[in-house]
Amino acid sequence: MNKSLLLVLAMLVAAPASAQMGGGGGPPGGAPSAGGPPGGGPPRMKQIKPVNRSSFDKIVTGMFRDADPNHDGIVTIEEIRAIAGARRDVLIAKRFERIDTNNDRAISRDEFFAWQHGLGSLAQSEDAQAIGHGGLVPETIEPEYGNEMEARLLLGLIEPLSAGLVAKANLNYDAGLSVEELLAYEGKRFDAADRNGDGAISMDEARQPEGRLPGGVLGLPPGRPPEPPAGNP
Repeated sequence: MNKSLLLVLAMLVAAPASAQMGGGGGPPGGAPSAGGPPGGGPPRMKQIKPVNRSSFDKIVTGMFRDADPNHDGIVTIEEIRAIAGARRDVLIAKRFERIDTNNDRAISRDEFFAWQHGLGSLAQSEDAQAIGHGGLVPETIEPEYGNEMEARLLLGLIEPLSAGLVAKANLNYDAGLSVEELLAYEGKRFDAADRNGDGAISMDEARQPEGRLPGGVLGLPPGRPPEPPAGNP
């Protein structure tokens, strides 16, 4: 047997032993790779940092600005309704364009019948998806969160701006709602959720018992499943 064949056989015998001893380029002794947990298991979920009061106020202030198109520092019920009306106009215009197949800016009887006969569950769901909220035009101004972590912590804590909220939070009963009045109103909900009084909302504080939202509001926010009973996985 020549020397080359002996060398190949020796390498084949040594390979399994090398694998058992942690060979193959991985860390010795089963040590975790960079960024992984001890033992080489799946990576841990990123810790969600608490949201402090200044970040909360920034989101509330941004929502106020979205509802104040003329930038006069006052949000009125008429402005909230005008925003909702503009959203309806967008939907109506999109629907008109879909029916007006020849783009002559007029809808003939044949075009209307063709559109009506073509409506099915899929077409109706497309209308709903174009707006969101199950096909209903939202009449509220929703808060915009800076990132997914803020959204998960504050979902249900900030009350969207609506005509009803303008009336409730307008404590001096003047022409409309100021940003200071809105911050005071929403701030009470923050303070109620901040159970340890440290000026921040943590994930534990965001998990309210008995389906109660931050601020003492009953119910669960959209998309948040109920918490499992204590002791269950």
